[in-house]
Amino acid sequence: MSTGIPLRLLIVEDSADDAELMILELSRHGYQVEARRVETEADFNRQIRFPHDIILCDYSLPQFGAMRAIQLIRDRELDTPTIVITGAIGDEAAAECIRYGAADYLLKDRIGRLGQAVENAIEARQLQVLRRRLECELLEAQKLESVGRLAGGIAHDFNNMLTAVMGFSQLISLRCVLDANGETYVKYISKAAEKAHRLCRQLLAFASRHDVKPCSVNVNKLIEGIEGIMMPLVRESIILNMRLAPQLNNALIDPAQFEQIIVNLVVNARDSIIDTGTITIETRNVSIPSQQTAHDAVVIPGEYVLLIVADTGIGMDNETRSRLFEPFFTTKKPGEGTGLGLATAYGIVKQAGGYITVESEPGHGSEFRIYLPVTTQHVEAAPARVEVTLQGGNETIAVAEGDPSVRALVTATLGGLGYMVVDAGQEDLSCVNYRVDLLISGSYEQQGATSAVVAEMRRQNPGLKELHTTNVRTGRPWLDDDAIVEANYLARPFTPSLLAGRVRELLNGLS
Repeated sequence: MSTGIPLRLLIVEDSADDAELMILELSRHGYQVEARRVETEADFNRQIRFPHDIILCDYSLPQFGAMRAIQLIRDRELDTPTIVITGAIGDEAAAECIRYGAADYLLKDRIGRLGQAVENAIEARQLQVLRRRLECELLEAQKLESVGRLAGGIAHDFNNMLTAVMGFSQLISLRCVLDANGETYVKYISKAAEKAHRLCRQLLAFASRHDVKPCSVNVNKLIEGIEGIMMPLVRESIILNMRLAPQLNNALIDPAQFEQIIVNLVVNARDSIIDTGTITIETRNVSIPSQQTAHDAVVIPGEYVLLIVADTGIGMDNETRSRLFEPFFTTKKPGEGTGLGLATAYGIVKQAGGYITVESEPGHGSEFRIYLPVTTQHVEAAPARVEVTLQGGNETIAVAEGDPSVRALVTATLGGLGYMVVDAGQEDLSCVNYRVDLLISGSYEQQGATSAVVAEMRRQNPGLKELHTTNVRTGRPWLDDDAIVEANYLARPFTPSLLAGRVRELLNGLS
């Protein structure tokens, strides 16, 4: 029984003896040949509908020939390599075959070269396929990079707007006398702004402009916090079940990235369900006593928080499952998926020191399991929603902020708390005559005259404290290289209470 390399061969040849010699030579070269022979164009057209590894074609037959065969292959946009074999061929005709698309040519009296010629042609085709795939992936990556920059820019500007919406909503609650309806309306505004803030975080994460901040978290609370986001993603014909274990241990992971994983898995599960079905999200505490293999992943011993996302969808075969976490691999139609969702999830879980596995069979749904190492670090409790009080002072604070709505919020908040607020965003240097205790600056796009004002203010106020409100930490903002004070940051969007508390900490020397 032959154990050679399988080779699906199509031979265009009117001599059965010559065709048999070709098969014998390829068998001697180590191939296990499955061959079909044709003589006419009609038979050739019927056969090339089936996959072949190589085509061997006589240069000239009574009713057919190599040039016509190559033309038919090109018309069908096939990449099957063709080798021209003939009893006699001139140099000019041979060169024409190569120009027209033949992988190689050889004479029948030199058939001993056939095995190497076939091997070279197949390798050349594989390299060509790989090059096309890499070119497509490069184009996709460039497209995603452009989309990422756009998403990051939108989120940056949107966060400025949210700062004003969230901030002035809180000021209204604190400083205005509202009836019951007014308080309800303000709460609706605040909740909508919080949802928009979560959307901004997702955009910034997609754009790779979101700070990775792993911390000790309760996975159950994160899932419950985004349940409202997941429900609209699931069709009415799909049931979303939650089986969250009580007394779940804490895991160390970036909360925003964890939310991204959950959303990706739920969307994939939804898309795998044709009509009706169920998606189940489950959490458990698990202990791995010894090293073991869990669905193609080696999990080292330890204590883990296990997250399971299971569906009753169409499932996957072994080939699809083996490539599931490859970047740009997707089973969805063009335009419906980038192939990056699961690759990103895999990277996030690995970065957190965990493992992600999948079990699936065609017709039996899929089950994704994410193992996150248990952490003993303290988990910060969510701040209780109590009545906010703002602490003020009588220091002088300069505000250099380019966005009018954010500048208005900062000025209204601090001015109402008794601080002397100076506008440091003017083009003249009059504001530098003030003895300034704290400088609040906006995003790093501040340039020109404002930079000159700030630089002069810093020179005249040794030890000046600074607070920078930015969307993304990309290093120092628009500060001079000789800045004396290390920058402190307040991420946008922020509320008046967060601003007032941070300002007081800086002025009291607590930061």
